[in-house]
Amino acid sequence: MNSQEWENKGFYIKAFNKEVFVIDAGNNKTNTLLMLHDYATSSFDYYKTLEKLSKHYRVVLIDLIGFGNSDKPLDEYFTIIQQTDIVLETIKILQIKKLTLFGHGYGAHILNEIIVRKNLEQIELSIEKFIFCNLHMKINPAKITFSQLKTFIQIQKMPIAMLSSVGIYKKKIKELFFNSEKISDNELEQMWNLMQKKSGNHVINYFSNYIEERNTFWNRWYRALRNSKMAIKMISSKDSPIALPEMSEIISNEIPDNKILWINNSGHFPMLENPEELVELILKDRK
Repeated sequence: MNSQEWENKGFYIKAFNKEVFVIDAGNNKTNTLLMLHDYATSSFDYYKTLEKLSKHYRVVLIDLIGFGNSDKPLDEYFTIIQQTDIVLETIKILQIKKLTLFGHGYGAHILNEIIVRKNLEQIELSIEKFIFCNLHMKINPAKITFSQLKTFIQIQKMPIAMLSSVGIYKKKIKELFFNSEKISDNELEQMWNLMQKKSGNHVINYFSNYIEERNTFWNRWYRALRNSKMAIKMISSKDSPIALPEMSEIISNEIPDNKILWINNSGHFPMLENPEELVELILKDRK
């Protein structure tokens, strides 16, 4: 699979005057699974899981604004709030009435914001379940150790360096895998091609804005998780250097009736490193 073949699978829609790349696969018209990707990647992350999941769901993949094949505005930072607006508008355009939402990393923060709006009854969309994968978010400082905080700060610096060249990008992405041999040079090159497309590598200039946004809204999102009465599933990698297991446990304990589903021997990208196991956990307890 290369980036051009991936683009050929999808199409473009206009949402609030932004061009959004979408892949819409599967014949199940009653059960939709919408999947959102992490920072500095794209919907290409899910190319190993798409075929199997589309046997059970109508699977909708979106390149968030600033990433992959979607619009990459270089003169403005696109906030999580705006990304959420785009995602909800895309759902509306695709006439999706009922769905399960899956978010990985950055995409999981968009799920956080949707939960806020759902709790406040600002959206009428029927959501069967929220699935968080390797959610890494700021939490109550009183519940985090100094070593965890130090690791969190180091992680925040990584994207600033990783998009300076294809060589550094490959190196940094490999560091996020438990077994770096499970990601090929070809896959890394396709991920890089999608990131730098439309001068997208310059989007990283706004990473500090993203960190500031997380610092500003963490309590809003954290409180929404605690107060939510909707079905929430957490999937976490035991060996993710970003979504630390200790932090995942703290977050999970704040969510009513929640239990983490762990993926062993997996880094931050289980959809690329352990796709079959991830698919199994997504489908687990599916209605």
